Amino acid sequence: MRLIDIYNKLNENELLIEGLEKPEDIKVLDITYDSREVKAGTLFFCKGVHFKKEYLENSINDGAIAYVSEKNYEVNRYGLIVKDIRKAMLVIAAYFFDYPDRKLKTIGVTGTKGKTTTVFYLKSIFDEFSRRKGKMPAGLISGISIYDGLNDVTATLTTPEAIPLYRHIANAVKSGLEYMIIEVSSQALKYDRINCVEFDASIFLNIGNDHVSAIEHPTFEDYFSSKLLLAKQSKFFVFNEDMDHHDKVREYVESNHVDYMDYSISGDTDIKTIEINQENLHSRFKTKFGDSIEEYSLIQPGKYNVENAMATILVSKHFGLDYDTIKTGLENAVVEGRDEVFVSDDNQVVAWVSYAHNGISFKKSYEVIHENFPNHKIISIFGGSGDKAVDRLFDVSTFGAKNSDYILLVPDDPGDKPYQEVVSMMADIIKPYGVEFEIFEQRIDGIKRAFEMIDGPTVLFVAGKGNDKYNYINGEYVTIEGDVDVTKLCLEKYNKK
Repeated sequence: MRLIDIYNKLNENELLIEGLEKPEDIKVLDITYDSREVKAGTLFFCKGVHFKKEYLENSINDGAIAYVSEKNYEVNRYGLIVKDIRKAMLVIAAYFFDYPDRKLKTIGVTGTKGKTTTVFYLKSIFDEFSRRKGKMPAGLISGISIYDGLNDVTATLTTPEAIPLYRHIANAVKSGLEYMIIEVSSQALKYDRINCVEFDASIFLNIGNDHVSAIEHPTFEDYFSSKLLLAKQSKFFVFNEDMDHHDKVREYVESNHVDYMDYSISGDTDIKTIEINQENLHSRFKTKFGDSIEEYSLIQPGKYNVENAMATILVSKHFGLDYDTIKTGLENAVVEGRDEVFVSDDNQVVAWVSYAHNGISFKKSYEVIHENFPNHKIISIFGGSGDKAVDRLFDVSTFGAKNSDYILLVPDDPGDKPYQEVVSMMADIIKPYGVEFEIFEQRIDGIKRAFEMIDGPTVLFVAGKGNDKYNYINGEYVTIEGDVDVTKLCLEKYNKK
């Protein structure tokens, strides 16, 4: 691609600052916003509130042939000065990679809770479909991992920035993948990371107040409207009739003339459950779809996971998948670290490793624990983010205090706030409930302490990180041992004793 082509595309989208001269006919071999990825022939994007001129200078030394920025840095390279760098990245990424989302089937999933679980349910179903057809597995872009046919890597963001996002989709096309399943965050929708993707189908799971803060979304209306943007760029839309504000979701999709279906555990919807049974922390449920009664099972507990599964059933049926393929895919679906339950040999210890990290997920997790283990003591191990909504700290601390016999507070992405400040806020919320608690500097120490406290039937609710291998501290991702690995090791030692 030529630099003049990119100039014209930016101009066409009214992103260029007026008065720029057209660039020379220079070939662009790659695009990036990460100076560490620059090689000869790269167009470099200057992005981020913490961007420094030295990043651009480093990229020039490594072969960048031009740059895109909201500011003229007056360096020895041609600059495309734009009104909005995020929108420019989105428009150019889609254009540079030749709109790869239009060359396969894309499925998006958003919601306050359950996005990762749902995309893994979908991947398991479409992998089963692909296996039976002798085709490549489905692609995946999630908060846990990314698979695009060429790369199978750990993720850090729920939804990548526009350039890596489109690169992964382009890789999927090159690799011959037929489906790409994408976890879509409200931040990605609000800040133009994903807004050019044309989704063949998408899902809206639920909505809460989790991301409402000065750091993320200033109001609930801003958060909700950001989520709704996914419907506008979808050909087929599925939403939960049991979610808060479902009437506004319906009104939005109908006003935008989007083809849709809804689901519910109890309501009169396109698909609804007519029976749910929890057996050995597995979920078995029957659904009614049209005149058909179908039975499914999951290896994860909780009605909220049944809700997630129902959404995937509607999407799978939309693409023409048969009942047996969907049923087998759900039965085989594993979501590492999201809801993994381990039981000791003497049946005294139930260690539940969960990714629950907000009010909605804590509430529903404790409901399942009380339902399945009414006579067990509950020891909760969790923390709170310093860079997310203040309501999240309040909610997880409150639900933890109301439902636990003992609490062990541990770091969970304190971010730019000192950990002691975050944990002090949580302690102040917990104290009025009279629940004893301890504070630890490392997650691993909190989990080990929980096993030392076992005296009779006990549920250890290890919440927040699942099997993530990092903690976000002072602007850096610090490597840690995942909760799943630590819990399994502690359980092995307990069993030996």
